[in-house]
Amino acid sequence: MKTINIAKLSWKPTTSDRMILKEITCKLSAGNFYGILGPNGSGKTSLMRHLLRLLPVKAGKIQLDQKDITRLKQEEFARLVSFVPQKTAIDAEFTVYDIVAMGRTPYQKHFQGLGKEDETIILQALEATKCIHLKDQYFTQLSGGEAQRVLVARTIAQDTPWLVLDEPIASLDIKHQVDLMDTLRTLNREKDKTVIAILHDLNLAAKYCNEIILMKDGEIYDAGPVEEVLTVKNLKAVYEIDFYMERNSHTGDRYFIPNSGGV
Repeated sequence: MKTINIAKLSWKPTTSDRMILKEITCKLSAGNFYGILGPNGSGKTSLMRHLLRLLPVKAGKIQLDQKDITRLKQEEFARLVSFVPQKTAIDAEFTVYDIVAMGRTPYQKHFQGLGKEDETIILQALEATKCIHLKDQYFTQLSGGEAQRVLVARTIAQDTPWLVLDEPIASLDIKHQVDLMDTLRTLNREKDKTVIAILHDLNLAAKYCNEIILMKDGEIYDAGPVEEVLTVKNLKAVYEIDFYMERNSHTGDRYFIPNSGGV
């Protein structure tokens, strides 16, 4: 089975004496929908940035399919892992179609244009994210929510087995949050994509993810199947607030509600 193995990954910025990641060790297996959860400052983004090679691995090791990620060529890595950032600043006048087409770059030879297959994949990605009507608009003219959906479409067009997303629903309204999570679940279940997403919404994580990595203070507090990790006890320990849980009698979905009264 294809995996990402993280072993004793530690990191602190050069400007600080505080360790941001403290000997993180875990295995991510292909075929799952992972939610990385935890309060601000728990190390979620730093962990993700190491996975994406945006931060160098200085202590510990990360292996992708038993290969050290630091040794993979950029083109090879781009065919394996794609990324949706929380925010992207693109000032140039690219159309939505142009942005999504950038996802095909790892598959193109130098000076080679888009082929028929590339064009089909791009249009399918736009359809999957409900962005097809935006394809001729300039990216700079989009709302925050529209821009986020286009970036997800670009990732779909990149057609990698691993999809990594940093708070992908943060700028979306409720309808588009659900639409996007539905799209990610479809990619996971029907297209065999492994999804790794930083999320803040506990209830959407409980509904869509099947594996959870729960972080606190630069460490993995707990990790495993969603029903085992997302518990009232764990959430209280990590977020330092009381929760209670209810279950939808029709769907079986669990909902976690913070108890501000502390009772």
